[in-house]
Amino acid sequence: MRKTPGGAWKFESVCETTPGVQTQMAGEVVGNFQEKYQMRAETMTRNSPVLELVGARTVSIDAEWLGPCPADMQAGEAQFETGQRVNLLQIGSSSGF
Repeated sequence: MRKTPGGAWKFESVCETTPGVQTQMAGEVVGNFQEKYQMRAETMTRNSPVLELVGARTVSIDAEWLGPCPADMQAGEAQFETGQRVNLLQIGSSSGF
């Protein structure tokens, strides 16, 4: 990860999630991280036996501090505009990666 003169953080990664399956990602994050930030990244997955995972994708995240989490919110949870919650820590541990 490296900081650009304009203040953005650029990153690149290559992961082999299972033998022969490779995902490359490159992108940048901008913002002050205290109030809001934006992340944009391009990914490319190759050689996955799951055909829906193969190919290029764009990931965009616009995050904004709205205040403290509700008391009933668990560590690792993200809440969507619809109110649905997903625990990102559980998703990552159950995926086998």
